[in-house]
Amino acid sequence: MKHQALRIILSITIIGFIANSCSHEEPLKVESNDLIPIELSTRGDDFVDHGNSFAFKLLQKVEQEEKSNFTLSPLSLSLAFGILIEGAEDGPILDSVCKVLGYEEGGRQDIKEFCSTMMKRLPEMDKMSTVSMSNLVVTNNDIASPDKAFQTAVSNYHNSYLKSLPFLNKQGVCDYINNWGYENSNKMIKETIKESDFNSLTTAILVNSLYFKGQWANYFKKSKTENESFTTEQGDVKKVKMMKQEGIFEMGSFENTSILRMPYGNGAYVFDVFLPWDDALGVKDVIKSIMSLGGEYSHSLYKRKVDVWLPKFECSLRIDLEKILKEMGMETAFEEAWLKILDVNDKPESSISKCFQMSSIKVDETGTEAAAESVITAALGASSSSFNEPQTYVFHADRPFVYTIRETSTGAVLFSGVYRGE
Repeated sequence: MKHQALRIILSITIIGFIANSCSHEEPLKVESNDLIPIELSTRGDDFVDHGNSFAFKLLQKVEQEEKSNFTLSPLSLSLAFGILIEGAEDGPILDSVCKVLGYEEGGRQDIKEFCSTMMKRLPEMDKMSTVSMSNLVVTNNDIASPDKAFQTAVSNYHNSYLKSLPFLNKQGVCDYINNWGYENSNKMIKETIKESDFNSLTTAILVNSLYFKGQWANYFKKSKTENESFTTEQGDVKKVKMMKQEGIFEMGSFENTSILRMPYGNGAYVFDVFLPWDDALGVKDVIKSIMSLGGEYSHSLYKRKVDVWLPKFECSLRIDLEKILKEMGMETAFEEAWLKILDVNDKPESSISKCFQMSSIKVDETGTEAAAESVITAALGASSSSFNEPQTYVFHADRPFVYTIRETSTGAVLFSGVYRGE
């Protein structure tokens, strides 16, 4: 009896081990996961087109500053500015900010509707992908209460949570925002803001949190992940964990770049990898090529059988954006009062004082998890084809590359970044 009981327990243990192994190896499957495209107005489509141009210009600027791996979210930054615009005075400063972001000049109501649509529809696109977006506005009640018109607009159109706190209690403000950011990034971002990011003249802190988690439609088997050589831009060779699989993917090329598109779930979201053709080329050349197409390259992708190698990686970084945004045309937005955020008087009292983004990404065999929190602080006066026997193409990402995460029906770029193997 004891031996029989032992055999039963051992059998249950083995079955449980196999079940657990399978659950970790194979991603969750769901039924009824049809892709329903996002329908935008003509103006909204323009925002996506111009916004993607901004996304790659921003990527180019950040790449010039950052020498290691990084990820960023152009969409999160645009949504954060969408909130800020609600407190803006009509005029040349607002026009310059809108032009840089891709919102172009004016169109305040169109911007509200675009932000509202994206906030509502992106989380609904794919049951195998999780997308969540949250907005927080914290105002300084040591100076005044929030402006009523600003408060109404950000609540009604941007689904923002407003909180008024005494900024003289810097630790209290940091604790509140960091706890909020930690929860809304699914605990990927531990510190959204530091005490040195604001002072007693700061009128408001605006935060957009964007979280993404997607399962590959074609997952990588963990058993196939191996250490392989990766050549850096300096010519050094190092070993990285390389995920491997062979399957049918959309692939293409233009100028000096090969592109691989890897879908998540039902294809609503995709991970695009841009790989230079040889070691003599760098990510600068790749970004320049993407920008020459205006950020639109889907027409050059075709279904092919591909032998894929992709590094397994993760990175987290804070990217300060003041200098970059000034260079892109927002200089006066940091220098002159153009924002009416607090109920102080009838005139604009604030300018942008800081703008930065906290970001984190993890890419593994089952998919991708990424989070970004865009922070803007305002301060007083300151400043295919089908085939029978397809050829097997090779796409080995064994050198630095650029990547994006996109929503396919609009083409909107949620995340973009560079992997250098650092």
